[in-house]
Amino acid sequence: AERAVVLRPPDLLDIRSTLLRARALQRTMTRAADLAPHLADLGARLQPSDDVANEIGRCISERGDVLDSASDALLRIRRDLKVAHDRLMTTLQRLVTSTTNQPYLQEPIVTQRQGRYVIPLRAEFKGRIPGLIHDQSGSGATLFIEPLATLDLNNTWRELQLAEEDEIQRILAKLTALVADEAPTIQRTVDTLAQLDLILARARFADSLMATEPVLVPFRPQSLARPGQEKRTHGKSKEAAAEQAPPIMHPGSTIDLKRARHPLLDPLTVVPIDVWIDDTYYSVVVTGPNTGGKTVSLKTVGLLTLMAQSGMHIPADEGSRLSVFEGIYADIGDEQSIEQSLSTFSSHLTNIIDILEEADNRCLVLLDELGAGTDPEEGSA
Repeated sequence: AERAVVLRPPDLLDIRSTLLRARALQRTMTRAADLAPHLADLGARLQPSDDVANEIGRCISERGDVLDSASDALLRIRRDLKVAHDRLMTTLQRLVTSTTNQPYLQEPIVTQRQGRYVIPLRAEFKGRIPGLIHDQSGSGATLFIEPLATLDLNNTWRELQLAEEDEIQRILAKLTALVADEAPTIQRTVDTLAQLDLILARARFADSLMATEPVLVPFRPQSLARPGQEKRTHGKSKEAAAEQAPPIMHPGSTIDLKRARHPLLDPLTVVPIDVWIDDTYYSVVVTGPNTGGKTVSLKTVGLLTLMAQSGMHIPADEGSRLSVFEGIYADIGDEQSIEQSLSTFSSHLTNIIDILEEADNRCLVLLDELGAGTDPEEGSA
């Protein structure tokens, strides 16, 4: 509309429908302000542009027809058009039912060719009924002629049709200009409706997942973490080895997921997992047999973190806590590329190099089968 492209009735009806729903939603949310004040604030940003919706409703029917009431000129043209059509059809019916003309006609009917009313004349009686030939049948046995007796009536009817089309186009252009004038307001309303759609979609999804609201916690100040060593070094106790180990600065991140479930698995059958990273470590190695759920666990942590940071509830028990990470990186699955001549192993290495260049101590990094795709000893190294 802003580019002055005349909108068609279906487009205008879509605009009207959107504005009417915005009006209804605004009223509903205003009434629920005490229950949902934040949604009510969003609802207050809806501007239903009542003048536009009402004018479209006045001019266009629910079926997409431009109504007679759209303008006085259209009402007058259509009234004249009906009279002209009745006169034309009366004259043609009189011609086809005349006993004088019936022997020359293939059938006693009135039909249309090229937007003009014609009658079917048998080819061998060409000229018996004076008129203009508009078409002939595939076999050539029938000529479709416009009798001279109806030429002026046909012209009048056709002229009124064109006048009707012009007036409809003028009405649609006027409605389009009205929409264009209100375009910024309508666009703000549509954007607000999109926000509300997203909010309601998140709510429905949370309901279907039996999800809960996560507790988002800030990064704590970095602190020294001294994890214990599980083996003796040069005959020393693990306590002594831990004392000699270089201090590790814990970045202050928090991951505490209680009975977390992968969002794409059936919440009634999925096996939940607990993931807790305490203040003495911030890296976890997950081991176990094939099909034991290691990869799904990694994906669960990543997806739930992203869901939480996208304003979504997460499929986990109440009290689950997560930091807001500045970046989330993952190398999961087989990324072998024939196009780039990358093996599975080199593809993983390329991803890991990219992650090392991007990630810092406020990022979450998920690596699946680190060093896989090559000789086990080299992969371990």
